[in-house]
Amino acid sequence: MEDTNTLTRKDREKLQRKQEIMKAAALLFSQKGFNHTTLEEIAVKAEFGIGTIYNYFQSKEEIFKSIIDNTFDRSYEILSQCVNDTPSLVEFFKVYTRKVFEFYADNKEELIILVSFYTAIGEGPSNLRRDAFSAKDCKLDELLKQKIKEGIKNKEIRKINPEYLYIFYHGLLFPYIANLVYLGKLNKPEINQHINFILDVIFNGILVR
Repeated sequence: MEDTNTLTRKDREKLQRKQEIMKAAALLFSQKGFNHTTLEEIAVKAEFGIGTIYNYFQSKEEIFKSIIDNTFDRSYEILSQCVNDTPSLVEFFKVYTRKVFEFYADNKEELIILVSFYTAIGEGPSNLRRDAFSAKDCKLDELLKQKIKEGIKNKEIRKINPEYLYIFYHGLLFPYIANLVYLGKLNKPEINQHINFILDVIFNGILVR
């Protein structure tokens, strides 16, 4: 994402309009599906004229791709900050899990679009392939795996396969949040309960000892 601190006021206003258009489109895509959403509807939802939409995007396909790109970029920013700001792997898991929950509690539509696109259970542009985002996906994967490897090296957790732990954590966290979103149960007042549950399972398992 762009650093807004270095932008002029005019550029910040342009960026804000672009984000408003993507937010409106994300809401419509998540509710109606990509194929049943028109640019005209996006313009109405964003409260812009259709000409303003074309100043930023040439098609709804471009808007859709920009939504996913933006979600990946913001996810990487969150992950990178958590990796850099936490001294231990345990603290990282606590902070990152919370940040991810909070991010998607505020961006439910983006998660619905991402899950639908990657699982092919929803609609998306016919010319947009999942591997178009593979480079960004790999950046996220490698950063998380590196943090896990450091935790093992520093003997914070027992020596286990970092790839398996990454798959387990990633495969637990994101589908869990996605299911809460689809069930309409991802509410901020209840986030702590879900975070504590996931961390308890990761750190303590489920068996009575």
